[in-house]
Parts: sequence; C-alpha cells; structure tokens
Amino acid sequence: MKLRRAIPKTLNDISVEDYLYIKNIMNVYKEDDNEILKQMTKYYFEESSIKESSQIISTILDIFTTEPRFIQRFEYRDVEYGFIPNLEEITTAEYIDIDDYQKDENAIAEMMAILYRPIEVKDKKGNYKLKQYKGTTYEEIELMKKVSVEIYLGAMVFFWELNNDLLVGVDIYTKKDKKK
Repeated sequence: MKLRRAIPKTLNDISVEDYLYIKNIMNVYKEDDNEILKQMTKYYFEESSIKESSQIISTILDIFTTEPRFIQRFEYRDVEYGFIPNLEEITTAEYIDIDDYQKDENAIAEMMAILYRPIEVKDKKGNYKLKQYKGTTYEEIELMKKVSVEIYLGAMVFFWELNNDLLVGVDIYTKKDKKK
C-alpha cells in the first residue's frame, strides 16, 4: 500500500480542504458506493488492495459520526487563533459576511476566517482580543483550508446548541407572558 496523504484517525486529523473534497465526493456520487470508494481511494492511495482501501475508507467515513468538540483557541503555524469572544459585540461587517457565507455550504474556510482570527492581546484570566476584522483575504481563506475541520464543526455545533437554548428561552418566556 502506497499513500498519497496520511490516513486520518480522528476528526482533528481531517483538514477543511480534505473535508470539502470528501463532502463533494459524497454529494456527487451519493447513489453510487463503488464510485465513492473509487474516488476516495484515488484521493488517499497511490496503490492499495480493495480490502485495504475499503476498510480504511470505511474507517475515515466513520470518523464523521463522532461529535466534534468546541475549540475556542488553537495554534497554527506559530499563530494563536481565537473564536470571537463576545458574539453580542460583533461588527456589522462580521455579521453580514457570516450571514452571506453560511448560505454556501462550501464556504467553510471563509466562515472560519471570520470566526477565528489571530489573538492580538490576552490577559492572565484567559480573556483575549482578536485582530480587527477588515474582511477576509485570500491568504486567510487558504490558511483556514489547512486547519482541522473539527474546529469548524465544533463551532457549528456551538451555534446549533445556542440556537436551541434561545428557542427554549423564548418558549418559556412566551408561556410565562400568556399566564399574566
């Protein structure tokens, strides 16, 4: 067996770029398991037996069933990145760009370049300030394609859970208001 790229063992081992490639294969060939196996094998292996490639591809696809962790800060290429520390204080530009990018399921790196930016200042209590947002650059987007997709997926789970909490809060509030 000769590999083209390292075989991931956890969600953290899969880059945004690899995730987008795999997701595209799954969408294009969703009705054709043989073609999915063929395309994934080409992506990961220079040569392999059918047994080796099918077992490993199955293991890779199983990785996506694990729940991602929310990663607030991470280091990449000697730069520490942080998640927007206070969502109530995001700028209009950040909000508009997040809203635009979330409509495109392939704009993961673009979304990450907004949500995670270099930390400029941090204190001993763990508080930090991010680099000011001035739009996303090609370099930032390309960099975010190389980081772990678990960072993105964890952030999306965070937003999903936040949305659910807000819906429960609104429901409780409206029922309380009706009792008056």
